[in-house]
Amino acid sequence: MSTVAAPLRSRTTQQSFCHAHARVAAKWRCSECGKAFCEPCMTSAAADRAAKDSCPICCGFCRSLVQSGPKIPASFGEIVCGSFAYPLGGSGIALLIGGVIFFAVLRVLALSPFLFVFAMVTGAGYFVSYCFKVLNSSSGGEANMPDWPEFATFYDSIFLSFLQFMFIAALCFGPAGVALGVLGSTPLGIAACALLGLAGAIYFPMALLSVALHGSILGAWPDAVLPGVAAAPAPYIGICGILGATLCVSWTFLAVIDPRVPYVGAAISGFASLYLMTVQMRLLGMLYFKYEERIPWFK
Repeated sequence: MSTVAAPLRSRTTQQSFCHAHARVAAKWRCSECGKAFCEPCMTSAAADRAAKDSCPICCGFCRSLVQSGPKIPASFGEIVCGSFAYPLGGSGIALLIGGVIFFAVLRVLALSPFLFVFAMVTGAGYFVSYCFKVLNSSSGGEANMPDWPEFATFYDSIFLSFLQFMFIAALCFGPAGVALGVLGSTPLGIAACALLGLAGAIYFPMALLSVALHGSILGAWPDAVLPGVAAAPAPYIGICGILGATLCVSWTFLAVIDPRVPYVGAAISGFASLYLMTVQMRLLGMLYFKYEERIPWFK
């Protein structure tokens, strides 16, 4: 997986104000006289100018101060609502159904003792690979879900993503396990395990996002993750809470519906799990998209 450059944003390139209206933000600047103009200045008397982007004063060429690109969410609520709607737009439902079928096949293969390890690693690695792809796509503000990853080699397409995920999980939750192993099931050991586990649960989403965008496990180190958390702490904690809630819902589907409704239950729980996973990755990707200028990863 290659390093991903910072995506194009829909944002004013300079903080300028109109030459004629001092309190109105400028949207255009003349390359000849250097004066800036708001949208009404550019649209008024447009018929008297050679082109709509001609300067109202010197008739020079005016350049837009606003770059085209995906719309940045205006609020945290917009990020959340948009993320839950995201898997249902475009070809999202078809992609989810295709994923359910693919993972159902791997689930059947896992019933064989000879294919169990292969099926589990393949499923987990491909699943993580798609999570990374959704994170990369969402971090650039793309409106629709990306296609499932293409298969190049087993190592590049599946096993590398699996190893990266296992490294992140060990880094985040390993200390809690070590504390419990060293201190045992004593009050101190349980308290240390709980605190370290909570810290790991908060650290994990940003580490996953950082590794996905950097394309390397180096993105999981504190020098990358902690500045990312500090860039937007309140929205990030809110997203962590939503991730925890959706994870509980997903586990409920797998524990309650899957075993009690033959075949159909597995399809329903599989679809729900993939849908909620996509929502989770979208939330993280859109967090980066909105607060990219605060997160010092690609400066």
